[in-house]
Amino acid sequence: MKYLVEALDTYEKHNITDNDLKRVPKVGERFEVNKERLDILLGQNSYNVPFVKLIEQIDTKEIKTETINPKKVEKAIIKKNGKSK
Repeated sequence: MKYLVEALDTYEKHNITDNDLKRVPKVGERFEVNKERLDILLGQNSYNVPFVKLIEQIDTKEIKTETINPKKVEKAIIKKNGKSK
């Protein structure tokens, strides 16, 4: 499970670099984290302060993929360009 979070001003106040991002996130910047990282960033850390707020839970099981038929793509390109090989 992934979570979309938004950085609070805590990073900048303490001048702390995020371990995953490898930089100090700007206030309001959004990024994805896993459950373990979420817990740490919400306050289960050595500072006992939240670094982010939770925006939404992302259900990774509902990601759908679609196979592209190369022949259909080729026909669409030919149709658009008005040329054939």
